[in-house]
Amino acid sequence: RRHTFSQSEFAVKTAKDLGFSNISVDIMIGLPDSTQTSLKESIDKILSLNAQHISAYILKVEHGTPFSKMNLNIPDEDGVADQYLLMCRCFESAGYSHYEISNFAKDGFESRHNNKYWLCREYIGIGPAAHSFVEGKRFYYPKNLKEFISGNKVICDGDGGSKEEFIMLALRLSQGLIFSEFEKRFSEPIPIRLIKKGEFLEKCGLCVCDKERIALTDSGMLVSNTVINNLIGELYENI
Repeated sequence: RRHTFSQSEFAVKTAKDLGFSNISVDIMIGLPDSTQTSLKESIDKILSLNAQHISAYILKVEHGTPFSKMNLNIPDEDGVADQYLLMCRCFESAGYSHYEISNFAKDGFESRHNNKYWLCREYIGIGPAAHSFVEGKRFYYPKNLKEFISGNKVICDGDGGSKEEFIMLALRLSQGLIFSEFEKRFSEPIPIRLIKKGEFLEKCGLCVCDKERIALTDSGMLVSNTVINNLIGELYENI
């Protein structure tokens, strides 16, 4: 990103001076030439801002992009994992709850907007390219501004809110997959096979599994796609 930390710091200070009391900032890890030491320096700077919310992103360089052809010294997977776990420890020690894979917040400042997505609740998007989820259906407006203004119909984007999607989104949150919420939504209990898989993954340090829920640990969040796929696979007895 083109701005400097000093510019970000000035923006946060200005927002506070103007009376804003709910401020979110971003941090990226896995950057070229980064180390745990350089990341710790960035974390300390972020914490000095005393923002209420922090979103964290791992740099992903897409194949075939100009960025991928720059021969950058990007940390390997183990290096990025070490950075992620360091970041989690630092923010949690500073009083931020790691409430979602990529998000940390002071008590009461979790993102209400994004929580709607992660809790698989309905939402309406208005404007070009805006997506919505209403009554089990997903749809979006055309990207073209003129088409939106002319009143063209929304574009259907399939069904939403399936068991698989509900489980996947719930496991992004630190509260995890709450069995009673699943039963309330789908009028059936969580499959015993899925719970048994959760108990196995708990022994590997990837999640916490008890009578009420399955929730990923920080280590589990690092490999969330694999863990979630393993759990969702237990919905089907022939797998």
